[in-house]
Amino acid sequence: MIRLNHVLDELPKPYDMTLIPKLITAMVEDIYREGKGEFVESDAVKKAIGKKTVELFKGLLNSQIQK
Repeated sequence: MIRLNHVLDELPKPYDMTLIPKLITAMVEDIYREGKGEFVESDAVKKAIGKKTVELFKGLLNSQIQK
């Protein structure tokens, strides 16, 4: 969640579901940069990062609605 917030800080507000493609791209770039040499970069890794990013982002948006 910390990494998600870090990446979101660089993206325009307000946050909504239309941000997802940019968010996934930014998250993949950030994780590849920060984790260089720790894993093999592949389409499967990108897909996993994207899936988890969407899950975390939807959770964040839902928690903001609940407030």
